[in-house]
Amino acid sequence: MFKILFVLLTMTALAFAEEKPLRTIEAVRALSNEEAAKRHKAEIEGTVLFVYSKHSAIILHDGTGSCWVGASSPLNKNIKYGSKVRVTGETYIESSYLANIRGATAEYLGEGSIPEPRVARAEDLFAQWIDTQWIQMEALVVGTEE
Repeated sequence: MFKILFVLLTMTALAFAEEKPLRTIEAVRALSNEEAAKRHKAEIEGTVLFVYSKHSAIILHDGTGSCWVGASSPLNKNIKYGSKVRVTGETYIESSYLANIRGATAEYLGEGSIPEPRVARAEDLFAQWIDTQWIQMEALVVGTEE
C-alpha cells in the first residue's frame, strides 16, 4: 500500500512540476532543433539591439549571445535600440538554423547598455555563431546604389 501511495504521489508531483524557464540566450541557442521545437519556456533579460516593429520583433542580447524574439502582441512604444527588457516566451526553430524565442511578452525595464561587438572576419559571415550577433568587421566598400 505504501509503495502504491508513494508512486501515485511521485507521479502527481511530476505531472504538476513546472518546467524551469531557460534564463540565457546561450541556453536557448544550445538546444538542438528537436528540443527547440518542443517550445521550452524562456525568461531572459537583456538589451535590445534591433527593433522590427512591423513584425513585433526584436533582437535581444543578454551577455551570453543574441537571438530573435517574436512578440505575441505589439511592442511597448518605449522599447527601442538600447532598451533593457525582460522577455517571456517559448523556444522555436523555423526559418533559422538556431533556436529563437516567439510568443513572447516584452517588459520594458529602462535603458540598457549596448555590448561591445564581437570581432568577425569575412570567413565568419556564413557561420552559425554569427546569426543575430552584434559584430564588428573590417571591410572595404566598393560601391553604393541609391
